[in-house]
Order: sequence, then C-alpha cells, then structure tokens
Amino acid sequence: MINSCKIKISRIILFVLLIVSLLMYLLCPKQMTVSMPLFYATFGLAVISIAVFMINKKKTSYIDFDTLFIFVLFLISFLSTFFYGKSYFRALFLGFEFNTDYINSGSLLSLIGIQSYCLGSTKVHPSRYRQESKVQSITHKVIGTNGLFFCVLIGMVLFFLTGGWAYYQSIYKNGAGGDSLCVYILLITIVFAIVLVATEFYNSEIDHRYHISKYSVAVVCLFCFVLLYLGNRTAASNILLPAIGLYALFKKRVSIKIFIVFMLIAIFSMWIFQNVRSNVEVESEKLSPIMIFTDLTIPSRTIYEAMDYVDDYGFTYGRTMAIGLVGVVPKLASILNMGESGSAEVLTNETYDKLHYRGSRTGLGTTVISDIYLSFGLVGVVILMYLLGLFVSRSQKKALQLNYYG
Repeated sequence: MINSCKIKISRIILFVLLIVSLLMYLLCPKQMTVSMPLFYATFGLAVISIAVFMINKKKTSYIDFDTLFIFVLFLISFLSTFFYGKSYFRALFLGFEFNTDYINSGSLLSLIGIQSYCLGSTKVHPSRYRQESKVQSITHKVIGTNGLFFCVLIGMVLFFLTGGWAYYQSIYKNGAGGDSLCVYILLITIVFAIVLVATEFYNSEIDHRYHISKYSVAVVCLFCFVLLYLGNRTAASNILLPAIGLYALFKKRVSIKIFIVFMLIAIFSMWIFQNVRSNVEVESEKLSPIMIFTDLTIPSRTIYEAMDYVDDYGFTYGRTMAIGLVGVVPKLASILNMGESGSAEVLTNETYDKLHYRGSRTGLGTTVISDIYLSFGLVGVVILMYLLGLFVSRSQKKALQLNYYG
C-alpha cells in the first residue's frame, strides 16, 4: 500500500513537472536571444524529472534501455549549450551554422520529450512484475539456435561478397555511397544476430543447465569487430547494446558507478572510431576533453534545425519518419522516390543548401526529438515519447517474465 502510494506520488510529480515545462514552452517565444538563466532552469527541471523517474523505477541495474536512452538524450539535449559563447562553441558542431535563437525553445522541447517518456515508462511499475517474473511456466522449452547461427554466418559471407567492405570504406573515407545490396544484407544479418543473442540468453534462463554457445558468441563478436573496423558504429551498436543489456538484465546487475564508467569508455571509443574511419590523426597534445563529445553535440543541432525547418516549410506529417519502415524493403524507397526523405537526410540537405555547398555531403544525423517534431510538432513529441516509454516498460516486463517475444 505504501509503495503504491509512493508510485502514484512520483507520477503526479512527473505530470506536474511536465505541465510546468509545457507552460514555459508555450509562454516563451520560440525564437529569442539565448537566455542562460532560462537554460539553467530547463536543465534543473530535467535533472529533477530524471531523479523522480529513477526513484520510481527503483533500479537495481543501470544498463538497460531506459537508462541508456535517457542518459544519451540528456547529454544531446543540454551538453553543448553549457559552452554557448565560448570560442570553441562552433567547433562542437564542426562549424555547421544554425539559428541559435531556437536554443532555449529547443531545450524546453527536449525536456518535454524526456518527461513524456518518463511518464509513459512509469505507467508500468517494476515492483508490480518482479515477483511475477520469478514464476516460470513449465511450458518453456529450449529453442535451437543452429539455424540462427548459420543465418548470421551466411549473412556475413554475403555481406563481403556483395561488396560490403569496399562500400562502407568508400562512404566513410570519400563520402560516396548510394544504394547497394550489401546494405539490406547487413540489415537482415543484424536482425538474425540480435535474435541469436536473445535466444541464447532465453535458453540459459529457462534451463540453467544450458550453456550459451561459444560459437554464437564468437561469430557475433567477430561480426561486430569487423563493423567497428569499417567504421559502422551504428550497426555494431545495434548488436552489442542488446547483448550487454540482456546480460545486465539476467546475469549481472550493474551499479551506477559501473554504468558511468561504461558510458565514458563507450563515448571515448565511438570518438576514436569516428576519427579512424575518417582518416583523421588524433594529436594528444591538441586534444580537448569536450571535443570527445562531438558525436553527441553534432546531432543536437538538428533539434534547432528541425524547428527552423518547420517554421519555413511546415510539418512533414510522418513522411520523414516513414523511411524507417519503407527502407527495410529492398529498392522500395527508390521506387517511391523516398531515398532522401528521412529526417536525417532532410535536415542534412537543408544545412548544406543554406551553405550553398555542392560537393559530397557527410550525414549530420538526427535525434528522436528532431524526428518527431519535424513530423508532428509539440503534440507529437508529448504523445509519441509517452507511448515509447510505455512500450519499452511493457516489453521489459514481458522479458522478465521470460516471454520469448518480449
């Protein structure tokens, strides 16, 4: 009864904080000279909201989707603005200009997104299903992984045979890309690798005599190493993060201290891979600690760029989000003439067009807040981020109950 009351109080606090943030966003001009006091107030509300969220969740392990997602989104949303007015502020965005008048409203928009996610995630509370997770159904059976193992192996071979190695080296070193069969083979192989990893963990949980296959671990690790060597950090992360998350969920609880160390190492590693794939020599004597975070600060500008774009051209009403679904079907994006219609492509092209640049273009990324706002604005950020939090929380509940599809 007491725990239930605490849960309700924390959700009420999150709801009130969300209302305060919405009022601030609606009352403040969308474009204004950067106000650092307003930014600090926004930052403070974000810290309080996340603290309430963590207290509500009563986490015992900190490497999971919730923590990773909020931590990264928090850094993306607020880190760069702390250095506004400094001589190296533009360098945090590789010199790409944007309208700084959107910084305050963009920060508030990110805050609202984080709070909406937290509110949706706390709808399903862990204490309600931790006890349920201990009850395992006798109908659970070990699932064979040989087929999945060979699918990953065959996918790796096909990836190389279709020119995957040369394709990604060309993208990261010369900026050349285009449509290629190896991209779709890579996507399918990643899916098989994730399912293989998840199935191995599932089997080991329902039958403690089951040993995770060393061959599966070896082939997945080898594939990730190759992807990292090529510079495709996103694809490697798509496999590694679920594996690490499942290990933390079922095998080894991760403390907040270990989580912070893990994130610092991960961010530094991603920065190293970024420089290696671009053939940039890292000079330690010129190394500035803040520049290590450019992987997070560069995409953060797309939040402000998306607001600028919407003011000029209006909402895309889902067109820039649809590419994520259409893109999984080979050649369908080209047939529908949607190859450059994703939010990352739209905002990247908008940036280069403003600079009147006609050479090869490097993708500048995007964020979940930019993506949603570009399509559906403030209402979309509130509703879709809430639904995302709810979906993730329910999925985790099913996973802890050893639901295979969960």
